[in-house]
Amino acid sequence: MGPELRICYPLSRRRLLDLVRLRRAALRLLLAAGGVCVFVNICTGGSAWSLLVLVSMWLLWRGLLARPLVEDSLQERISRLMLGVCLLVLTVELLYGGSCTGIVLPVLLGSTLTVLAFSFWLGRGQSLMPLLRLLALAELHLLVSAFGLPPLNLPSAVTLVYLGLAAALPALFADRRRLAYELEKLLHS
Repeated sequence: MGPELRICYPLSRRRLLDLVRLRRAALRLLLAAGGVCVFVNICTGGSAWSLLVLVSMWLLWRGLLARPLVEDSLQERISRLMLGVCLLVLTVELLYGGSCTGIVLPVLLGSTLTVLAFSFWLGRGQSLMPLLRLLALAELHLLVSAFGLPPLNLPSAVTLVYLGLAAALPALFADRRRLAYELEKLLHS
């Protein structure tokens, strides 16, 4: 007879919760619920409330449940969640009217920029891309508001967005090599 083989690797244990399967099940559940909401909204008519439900479910999936393969740091999660909240606020205003974006969006953008700048300073080695993305979004908000698309509360917008910029710009200028590397990575991909 041949030599006897021994298994020297540890046997894999069956986990009680398989997170990959749990995420897939959550995605299927969210897609089914979104489809049912759109169907009910079309059948009953009225305002497009299903769009608000779809944006909320997308925010839940993208901000909390999904785990991307690249760039999954705490800064990325914070920026994704805050961008989703800004999109949700804009959707509510487009569907139901109001003028909350004049104060709410600058507060969200300014506070998120400040949190991301401080997390950049505290945790060296983190990516600059969430900070750059939110800086661009803050400037885009001011530019679009200058043309009057969303209502603008100018003192709050300028104060809060530029407070975030004041917290973020030293982080960007202190590490110019990494900034150039991140921009090169972004443009070449």
